[in-house]
Amino acid sequence: MFEVDHPATLAQKVRVLRGQGIEASDNVRHVEIDFQSEELAATLASAGFQTRAPAIFVWEGVTNYLTAGAVEAVLRFVARCAAGRRMIFTYVHAGLLDGSLRFAGGKRLMRDVEKLGEPWTFGLRPAELGNFLKENGLVLDFDFSAAEYRRLYYGEAAGRMKGYEFYHVACAGVEE
Repeated sequence: MFEVDHPATLAQKVRVLRGQGIEASDNVRHVEIDFQSEELAATLASAGFQTRAPAIFVWEGVTNYLTAGAVEAVLRFVARCAAGRRMIFTYVHAGLLDGSLRFAGGKRLMRDVEKLGEPWTFGLRPAELGNFLKENGLVLDFDFSAAEYRRLYYGEAAGRMKGYEFYHVACAGVEE
């Protein structure tokens, strides 16, 4: 398993785990990367990642901090890997970023991440996701809004849950 993240974020994750008395398994490799300025292919290769070995990519909570070019570079890398690969990832609705759609708590959250020095810079429109992925060599399997994925996991209780309505979780694959 390769845990790939920004150096500062990865270091914090390791500190929190160690603080709880949890050490990483021997089969976990912590790999530092700045997706904005480093190439995922080279970074993973130097950590021992094999592009032809079976794998699934989970890319959660990252795309919204990157440029479109950085997101596209990661998608194209996954697309060059072995057929049958899957990538599960999250993204935010572009309407939150450009202000064309209003989401409960969205404006405040955008101000908060800006104050932290980590503004959200990338989003997608759900209706355009399939074409965006196709342009980067992947095929969309599914795209669930926050309401949809909560309903899948929480059933009737999901109707009472609110928050982060701008978030989506999607899965894309490398064609066979």
